[in-house]
Amino acid sequence: MKKLFYIFLFIISVISCTNKKQNLIGSWKFTEIKNTSNSLEIPQSTFNSNLVLSSNGNFLLFDDSIIIHSNLSDSLFNANNNETSIYYGNYSLNDNESVITLHVLNYNVNDELQFKLKSNDGKNILLQPINYKDKLLKYTCQDYNDTNQSKFNYLSSDLNNWRIKSKQKESNNAIKIRVKSAIEFSINYLKYHKDNGTEAYISFLQPLPFKFASNGIAFKREHENWDNIFFDANDAEKANTLLLNSFKSTARIPDNLRNKPLDTNLYILKEVLKNLD
Repeated sequence: MKKLFYIFLFIISVISCTNKKQNLIGSWKFTEIKNTSNSLEIPQSTFNSNLVLSSNGNFLLFDDSIIIHSNLSDSLFNANNNETSIYYGNYSLNDNESVITLHVLNYNVNDELQFKLKSNDGKNILLQPINYKDKLLKYTCQDYNDTNQSKFNYLSSDLNNWRIKSKQKESNNAIKIRVKSAIEFSINYLKYHKDNGTEAYISFLQPLPFKFASNGIAFKREHENWDNIFFDANDAEKANTLLLNSFKSTARIPDNLRNKPLDTNLYILKEVLKNLD
């Protein structure tokens, strides 16, 4: 009887932990920062952040606040270039301590972002950065869907490993695969939001060297963050040449797409991908 009781408690604890993690799945948009002490306030207008968590254990975070940057060691990307930073990796939830850990893969090895989960009512979560215990960050759920259940699963590892800096020189074919994967991510990301009727944040398409606009895409010849995912400047130049040549070969945008920004950008990205083959 006692054995059955312990088995029951174990099952309940597993279900409870699973439910807490399930309640985190989705896309969360930063909506408010709160001070819990008299420390220096950070202007809310300068804080821009969005976090996506998937049931496959992967996450994507775009953020431009000093709170996030200061939690990392010297990063792969330049944090002072006035661009939003993109963080990709795996996340875990310590149920006993209610701590969410984001294990960042596209910066230095072993970098982590940790937050105390202060509350989660299913619609809003309050996160307390471990290194900023006098700050509470409120995120509101924008999309309850699990990307892992979508045919356009842009949070799969296969579509995000291109973000991780190469540790060695790559062959021409390996560079092409990395470039194609970046384009495939972008296509799946935009298709996901078109399919679900949800807002797409172009910041998630960084660090691709593209400038997105309502009437099309422009190629940016200088983009430090994009170059930095390659082993060296020579490999980065090969990737840029591949992309630029594919971009130049893009067919004319059909007239019926010209007043549809999302469809226009999707069309161009598909053309670039086709030209890479």
